[in-house]
Amino acid sequence: EKDPNAQPQPTDNEPARIEVGSFSSNFYVICDTKKNMLVLDRHMNVHRRFLMKRICTKVSIGPGEKSIFLADKTGDFYEFQMDQDITEDGKCLLGHCSMLLDFQVSQDLKYLITSDRDEKIRVTKYPETYDILAYCMGHQDFVSTVRLLDSQRLVSASGDGKVILWNFQTGTKLSEYCFEEDCSKKLIESKKCEYSGLGIVDVVAHACNPSTLGGR
Repeated sequence: EKDPNAQPQPTDNEPARIEVGSFSSNFYVICDTKKNMLVLDRHMNVHRRFLMKRICTKVSIGPGEKSIFLADKTGDFYEFQMDQDITEDGKCLLGHCSMLLDFQVSQDLKYLITSDRDEKIRVTKYPETYDILAYCMGHQDFVSTVRLLDSQRLVSASGDGKVILWNFQTGTKLSEYCFEEDCSKKLIESKKCEYSGLGIVDVVAHACNPSTLGGR
């Protein structure tokens, strides 16, 4: 019996669709629905073409343009070397028990920050990815976005309507702001529409003072 919530899978006759992409000063990386990962140079020439095991949920070119990091729908997190042989698989660095939705690689290449569908943010040391530095726990729904502010602070956003500022090296919550509470109160008071919930799917973060997130 078919799962009514299952995503339709592409057939060989269907054209590939771009799922995710990333760019840097000299390269573009594109991942499609047929599990291809294309690495293009700045002139749009194909530099490398890799075949992935699963469809990718996010891809990012690492600092220094030496590596490509990607997350897939089963919760695995891989690293490809920019110039590795195309017949070689990427190195699986870590895995979550649910789908990975976002990740960040610190500019000094010391930490990998991954977030998943089950409310968790994990901070892992790199390249010793068996060593988990901290968990940032505080969301009550999928963590859609994580953004690094500096060498210690991280901003996350979630389907629970919250934006949280963390010290990711200790897993300590510094501040939070709940759009869910703010928007529901304003909409109910205005009596203009019914309110059924607010999830945040993305956030743009800049260096900030914790008080700008409500100081809570």
